[in-house]
Amino acid sequence: MMEDSLGYTYNRKRKGKVLVDWQCTKRNKEIQCTLTIKQTLDVLIRHNIHHHPAEPGTVKAVKITAANLFAPSGALKDDVLVEHMNPDAIGNSTNLARLVNRHSQKLWPFDPTDLDFVFDESFILDSFFGDEVTVGTSRNFIFATDDQLSKVADTRIWYVDETFKVVKEPTKQLLGFHGFLKSGKNMEQCFSS
Repeated sequence: MMEDSLGYTYNRKRKGKVLVDWQCTKRNKEIQCTLTIKQTLDVLIRHNIHHHPAEPGTVKAVKITAANLFAPSGALKDDVLVEHMNPDAIGNSTNLARLVNRHSQKLWPFDPTDLDFVFDESFILDSFFGDEVTVGTSRNFIFATDDQLSKVADTRIWYVDETFKVVKEPTKQLLGFHGFLKSGKNMEQCFSS
């Protein structure tokens, strides 16, 4: 993706050995911007004009998203507005939050289609993935922080919760362990998955 000094963004349509064709990224049901740019080495030649206002900060939003894959889009949107641009120039900041969300989803891993998938821990928050246990053809993943595990270990009675509807194929169920800790008059529920 490329952004010009006015805040218009372009994606690469075609790339040859010397020639690169860029097109405006504003192509949706409402707006089909026809502006294209032909790039030969360092020479850019513009064809047509934009049919919409610029959206400064889009490239910055995408770069921030890549660095903070699971951060809330609202916080990332605010970072872009504060660090990169004049907030009055963006129009509706909700649109920028949606844009950040849409781009971050493209970076997420694909949902597995069978149980023979590679589990990438880099998409899990630090210290939340416990272990993977394989029994026969079944794969079991343990997700819990050390604090959650120690609290569940301190409980006298465990409550087991089987959940089948919230998981996607090929996953069959989510099994949770819950317990209650009492300290004086206060009671706290603790759990791990």
